Amino acid sequence: MPSIKKFLGKDQIKAPFNPFRFRLICLDVLGCMGLLLARVGDLQLINHPMLEHEADQRSLRTVTLPTNRGTLLDRDGQALALSVPSRDIIADPMRVLEANPDFTSAKWSYLAAALNLRPDELRTQITANPKKRFLYLGRKIELGIAKDIAELHLKGISSVYDDSSFYPMSEAAAPLIGIVGADNNGLNGLEKGFYRVLQGEPGKEVYR
Repeated sequence: MPSIKKFLGKDQIKAPFNPFRFRLICLDVLGCMGLLLARVGDLQLINHPMLEHEADQRSLRTVTLPTNRGTLLDRDGQALALSVPSRDIIADPMRVLEANPDFTSAKWSYLAAALNLRPDELRTQITANPKKRFLYLGRKIELGIAKDIAELHLKGISSVYDDSSFYPMSEAAAPLIGIVGADNNGLNGLEKGFYRVLQGEPGKEVYR
């Protein structure tokens, strides 16, 4: 049986070493590693602050956190006026009308009653503004009522945070202490005099 060396031939068994080709391959490998290290250095050292800023601009979101209006106290520390959480009921008339609602249904009748409106008054408010995307239906609604309204799941009806002023000494003391408008601005009395102190500053929350 002929040997494998004779069958394949000497040139096929052992190719001659080529120093030039070996050096060229080594240079190519070193060049690729150099380019890779240069790119890493560019990303991590030179352009890192700029790239980090761009990433934050794309991924970070800032949400304004509303603040409750401050509490008015007498010299004994008793509350004269304090803020309680409430909700403003809003509508997106365009979205409401897209659903072709039946304003005489039980759900819409309940919504009207909760807002101290007649069903036809509620329908008129919405249908009179068919192109609007924001409409107040009720201001400073109690949390329990606002929760019941949310459970109706009416398309285009939602709520936003608000707070209401509560006077422990009854509403009779309100003219002396002052009253607060729909936008939580003090209109007269102590509520107006200490407006900046009572209003406070909204907070912020940053998240990705």
